[in-house]
This record gives sequence, structure tokens and C-alpha cells, in this order.
Amino acid sequence: MENGFAQRILKLLRGRFPHDSRINHSYRDNDLEIGVSWPLHTDPDRPNKESRTVIIKIPREVIGDYLNVPDPKTRRSAERQMVVYVGNKLKTFNPEHNEPLGKTPTPEIWLVPSQLFHP
Repeated sequence: MENGFAQRILKLLRGRFPHDSRINHSYRDNDLEIGVSWPLHTDPDRPNKESRTVIIKIPREVIGDYLNVPDPKTRRSAERQMVVYVGNKLKTFNPEHNEPLGKTPTPEIWLVPSQLFHP
């Protein structure tokens, strides 16, 4: 079921990021981590320069809360809240960085709060 959760969340969030984003996910200590980066297209000297990576971290407790919601309407409400949460974080996120070629910029971690799944 957790893989179904990941696929559902990925589907919901994909449209919030630039169309050419690279999105991957993995589980670390049973927490879902979704990594997102995209080409910046802002540096003529580095046409393939990537944005800083965003890591959306959904703790296992939050996943458990979501999976235990019996009511589909409540679940959809929580999903909408997560999309809004990520959208709001993205509005204030600066993807630019000054790291030299070959050095990975420090990612930004967005920890999804459990309140999103307790509407």
C-alpha cells in the first residue's frame, strides 16, 4: 500500500513543478522522500545547470495517518492540503545557486506536517 501512496502523491505533486522536472522517490527509515530538481535555463555558460533539489519528506507517521483514513472525502481533502502546502513552499523557494560545476548544492528539505492529514 505504501508504494500506492507514493505513486498517488507523485501524481498529485508532479504538476506543481516545472514540466521538465526530474522527480524521484525513495523510502529512508520508512519515511517517503521525494526529490525534485529541474534545469534552470538561466545561465548561458551552463545551459544544463540544475536547480537546487527540493526533498519533500513525508514521515512514516504521516503516511500511516493517511493510510488509516477510512473516508475517501477526508483523504481527498488531505491530498488537496498537501498540494497547497507544496505550492506555497514552492512560491518562496529560490532554486538558483552559485555552486561550481560538479558540486551539488545543498538540498532544501520540506517536512510535511502531520496536521495536513488531520483535516
